[in-house]
Amino acid sequence: MISRLLVISALALAFAAAATAGPAKLSVVSTHGFTVQGTTFKPGEHVVVRLTTGGESVSKRLAAGTKGGFVVRFPTMFVARCASYVVSATGDMGSRAGLRIMPECAEPVTP
Repeated sequence: MISRLLVISALALAFAAAATAGPAKLSVVSTHGFTVQGTTFKPGEHVVVRLTTGGESVSKRLAAGTKGGFVVRFPTMFVARCASYVVSATGDMGSRAGLRIMPECAEPVTP
């Protein structure tokens, strides 16, 4: 009986932790050797991360770690200083996150 209560309590805590973790998130760590960090995905979830910029699109498939995080690098992709880009991540357990960056850059001054 006590072992059943322990199992039920452990499962309840796990579900509560998953419910309070919040939605999946992406952040850009570096645009030089483009690097993206994902957080609060489901632990072990298989995720496809896609980067699109300047008409080019690349993707990588990976698994989130035991805490739902990952870091992925696109070393061959170059994002110019004023270029817009889109990063998206879709997990096979339903997690989704995305970023659409459209920088505001000053127009060059002409005499």
